[in-house]
Amino acid sequence: MKYWTTKEEKYLVESIRKGIPYKQIAEDLDRTMSSLHSKISKIRKTTTVKRKPKADTKEYALYKGEELLCVGTISELAENQNVRPKTIFQYQTPSYKKRQGGENARRLVRL
Repeated sequence: MKYWTTKEEKYLVESIRKGIPYKQIAEDLDRTMSSLHSKISKIRKTTTVKRKPKADTKEYALYKGEELLCVGTISELAENQNVRPKTIFQYQTPSYKKRQGGENARRLVRL
């Protein structure tokens, strides 16, 4: 069994925050995926280590009926409409479409 050094733990946390894939981190540290997942689980119990959100790299178009309201990332759309990003995501769910089936309902389309 190989013990984790403080330097390796710091590299692991920084890499996760940068959004580097786990497979690449495991290769860089010369660790197995199982060892990596185990260590991440232990670290997450004591700190808040989160991956970089991937939603901000995708482009969406927001419509109200046939009218194009704006185009951008989820964050940009939320800021433009003065709502939370969670609300923007809701516009593309089947339950929202079913509830707001009218002509003026908002629709989110991934470009």
